[in-house]
Amino acid sequence: MRALLRKPSIFCTPLAGILFLGPGCGPSTILKNPESWPQQWCHRRLSTTPHAYLYASSDSAAGEIDRTCARVTREFVHDTEGRAGRGLIIVNDRADPIFQADWRAIYIASKRRAVELSGRADADAEKAWDEAMSEEKLADAGISRDLLLQMTPFALSSAEAREHLQLGPLVIDQVSWVAILPTRALLREAMRKTIDAGLKQEKVGLVRRMALAPMLAIFEPLMIDALSTMREVVIFEALASSEADWSEAHRDSVVRKFAKKKFGDVEKRINHAVPGAPSQPPTSRASEGRNEINRTTSSPASKE
Repeated sequence: MRALLRKPSIFCTPLAGILFLGPGCGPSTILKNPESWPQQWCHRRLSTTPHAYLYASSDSAAGEIDRTCARVTREFVHDTEGRAGRGLIIVNDRADPIFQADWRAIYIASKRRAVELSGRADADAEKAWDEAMSEEKLADAGISRDLLLQMTPFALSSAEAREHLQLGPLVIDQVSWVAILPTRALLREAMRKTIDAGLKQEKVGLVRRMALAPMLAIFEPLMIDALSTMREVVIFEALASSEADWSEAHRDSVVRKFAKKKFGDVEKRINHAVPGAPSQPPTSRASEGRNEINRTTSSPASKE
């Protein structure tokens, strides 16, 4: 059993961080929405809180993401003394339809930022899109193209949001930053599909599945927590991007430091819960946390 758990090919998942979620209720503080904004957009309702404007399909989805945003905002102000302006968050929940956007451009821009932070000059963002969205790799990962995009957290610059999202300048020009974030329920659905696809790819039969079940019951929540932490890094990255007075070097430095702290925490937690389990968080690169989701589509049959 331990040998199977040591094979990341079985799970096809990044391991990234720790997330605490409060009860499934709405935001604790609701402010008046901007009257000039669409009150509903792509099956999502607008909610305004002290930390963000949120388009979410339910109060519980808005509340979950708002609590995450509030926690990261406090850390951002404490760690950097930044201003932490209010941003816009589009929330993807389990039953939500994917909204219309230039997803290819959003993905490529995100990949390029990850490349810049990691220093991998040879990486090709456009090629990465083609590979990640190939039908073969999506089938191996057990998820659809839409689900992969919806489970991936993205930070967008104002220019990118204006160009790639169908919200218009009336909304985008009034916010300090923009992010697209999944709920934990959506990540859980994606994770279970990915684990099931990995087990099938490894030809794990019923008896071995039953033997693995107790360990998977421990490991699955940790993997979902790890994916959830990528949302925190994306929010932190978006907050940092809105600090116009910061140099690029300083911005990259504070985001890397935050990511290293978060991804380091999950290593400790996973190693404590499952000694010898795979641990591959990108502890020195911020956007690599988000980029790891893109690698979810790597073939489950690949070997370490």
